Amino acid sequence: MATVGASAGAAEAKSSGKPVALGKGKAGRPTYSTRVFKKSSPNGKLTAYVGRRDFFDDGYKVDIVDGVVLVDPEYIKKAEGRKVFGQLSSHVSFGKASIETVYDDGSIYSFKKELLNLTVQIYPPNNDQPPKTKLQERLIRKLGENAYPFQFQIPSGLAASVSLNKTFTEDRAKPGGVEYLLQTFAATGPTEKIEKRNSIPLAIKKLTALDPSLQKEQPQTDAKKSFWGSSYPVNIEARLDRYMYCHGDEIVVHLNVDNRSNKTIKSATISIRQLADVVLFKETTKHAVATLSSESGFPINPSSHMSQSFSVVPNLQDCSAKVNLAVDGQLKHEDTNLASSTIVRDDYTDAQKEDLGIIVNYQMKVKLHVAFGRWVLIWNVRARETLDAAVQCYGDQYIN
Repeated sequence: MATVGASAGAAEAKSSGKPVALGKGKAGRPTYSTRVFKKSSPNGKLTAYVGRRDFFDDGYKVDIVDGVVLVDPEYIKKAEGRKVFGQLSSHVSFGKASIETVYDDGSIYSFKKELLNLTVQIYPPNNDQPPKTKLQERLIRKLGENAYPFQFQIPSGLAASVSLNKTFTEDRAKPGGVEYLLQTFAATGPTEKIEKRNSIPLAIKKLTALDPSLQKEQPQTDAKKSFWGSSYPVNIEARLDRYMYCHGDEIVVHLNVDNRSNKTIKSATISIRQLADVVLFKETTKHAVATLSSESGFPINPSSHMSQSFSVVPNLQDCSAKVNLAVDGQLKHEDTNLASSTIVRDDYTDAQKEDLGIIVNYQMKVKLHVAFGRWVLIWNVRARETLDAAVQCYGDQYIN
């Protein structure tokens, strides 16, 4: 769910990679504002350049991961057969990776599973290189003949970057979730052990982007409740103001309550709940990310009607201390948001759903507080199906 996520450009100053300007005009001034992330290996022999660290998936296609590597040719020549490779990998983890779970049927599952592992040879370049992107052409013009391009295409339908907030209570515990790592390294072969001194690891994020033209009919649901001693029920209808939301958007809930019973309805509580399903480990976490209790328009006396609109805004700051809360994949020193809803197409198989890693959904829930003698009866009206589908369409940013 969530809000329009911070773009790579907005976060680059806080990134572990250094942003640099491309191109120079008179007196060395940049001629345009294009920026890239730059990071070098510890031995200084390889330097990687990428245009951004956020890559978006609209449910059918993912942005191309592209960049170039500046190679020190003398360093490559010193060792016979040494080459430069690029690797893009992804994994999902839950808790400590060293722990295994043994289920009743005897099956054993590790707390970490690899979702993606792609490797390409960057230097020397192969003959079947894909066409260069505009960013790569600019970088090669600036960096010279020792700069070599690379590209990766992340399959659509693969897991989005998600972190589970504070998987363990220890402050130093690494959160679980779905992570993506882009790595360039020098070795004699793609399966050789990667050495830290001649490799460049760079964390990236795969995020969800939705087209605003996908807006559908306003979702709604209804329910009724009968009480002992009352001949007629209470009818309630809940409706959202639209189908799709982005980070920071206000969620407006329209309530129509027709109290035909002989009871008095005191107030209502509206909440938005996050449901994060770790598919591999059959673990589901539930957290309220926005809650509103209101007496506006109340009480609703017997044989009375109320029509009222309420608004809530989910905010990560209000629930950041909750254990296993799902947030968008987080890079170092960068702000993040509540995790976006996972795009699950109708044609996905069980195996494809498992590759989603962590499936995030959001649900609206309404509680009516009904006076019942000396007690207050809390009546839950949960928004299912159509309203679930509505909140599943939360996205990180709009597609241009």
